Amino acid sequence: MSAKAVRVFTCELYPLAEKSEHKVIRARWMDLARQSQEALNFLWQRWEHWHLSNGSVPALKAWLAAAKAWHERRECREKEDVKPRCPVVGMPPDLSKLVYRGLADEFPDLHSRVRVLLQNKWQTGLVSRKAANGSLGGWQAILLCREGRPSTTHPAPIEFDKANAKLLAPLETGGAYRMRLRFDRVVANGKAGGHVDECGLNFKGAKANSVVAKVFDGRYKFCGSSLVWNDSRRKWLLALAYQRGSECRADLDHEQVAVLRPGHYRPWQLRIGGRTLRLGGEGRDVVAVRRKLLTARWSRQEHYRRAGSSQKGHGRRRAMLPIENYSRVWKHFVRARNHNLTKDVLRILCERGIGRLIYVQPTGERRDSRFLSTAGKIRGRRDSSTWDWFQVGTQLRYKANDVGVECDVQKRSEKVTV
Repeated sequence: MSAKAVRVFTCELYPLAEKSEHKVIRARWMDLARQSQEALNFLWQRWEHWHLSNGSVPALKAWLAAAKAWHERRECREKEDVKPRCPVVGMPPDLSKLVYRGLADEFPDLHSRVRVLLQNKWQTGLVSRKAANGSLGGWQAILLCREGRPSTTHPAPIEFDKANAKLLAPLETGGAYRMRLRFDRVVANGKAGGHVDECGLNFKGAKANSVVAKVFDGRYKFCGSSLVWNDSRRKWLLALAYQRGSECRADLDHEQVAVLRPGHYRPWQLRIGGRTLRLGGEGRDVVAVRRKLLTARWSRQEHYRRAGSSQKGHGRRRAMLPIENYSRVWKHFVRARNHNLTKDVLRILCERGIGRLIYVQPTGERRDSRFLSTAGKIRGRRDSSTWDWFQVGTQLRYKANDVGVECDVQKRSEKVTV
């Protein structure tokens, strides 16, 4: 059984101070988000400079040449002739300590916990990063100039956890939950302190309230979270990360197998034994939503193309913002549909005592020929409203892990083995 999945609950966050102080608090948050952005670029810059100064690039090139020679003599090599190992480590301990000290010197206004969480998140992504093409690691491809060094041009999320944040109960029955945050570091009279901001969580729905309540009383584990600036909505959002408790069932038979695959004429098919269950209805809502969004998007683009010069230029961002909203609405619709599907699939499996699920994920040409990829599209008009098949597999994995069902994702080009 794999580790428990970390889930993220997103809601709006607003200060609970006087209205006259709201602009000051939000401006301070924006300044810290800009510093986090600069800190991420600083980490990449220092990391690359250290490797270039310590001869990592020649060592990588020599290792690749030796590995190529080892592959070429595969027919005549002896047993003692083992494949050479990469002599370069992506993030050695000395470099990690050096980068941490550099962060503290360059960004003294950031809370120490924010710096630590930011570096840990960046460091984990660096080690696990894969190259866009080939079998090399992402950091190896960057050092060999096969890829560019990543950089960010937007305000980065402000990281926090239990060390610099605390979830508080509502002040009154039925009121909003609160969050106490401390992101910055202010030195005054030789002592280090910071601004403590008390904020309210703005969300709706009994399910959302249940999630926050369980995080508050400890039934769900509070993990490292972040404060994110949403530019399209012009609001600060709280991305609260948590882990659910184990709800594994002992009455599941792992010898019974169910196969889930997207249909060609209907949304989904769930094969159990000799029977096929059709899930997702007839997909009429997919047709209606996609056609409505595409028509509105094309109309907006055509209107902007024929607009006068006085409406373009500096007003392009304002004119094109609704188009970005259309894309966001479609993504939210796809995610909601995938969530409802995966929830229904796991419910059916638990009711019938089935302990194993195979999800057939379409790839290549098949991913664009399924019903959910084509429903509602207009012939002769190109668009980018695809269906997120990978997201279905991700949701099935963590939901199946919560209830003890084995989930196996197989590509459509592969032979489905039961």
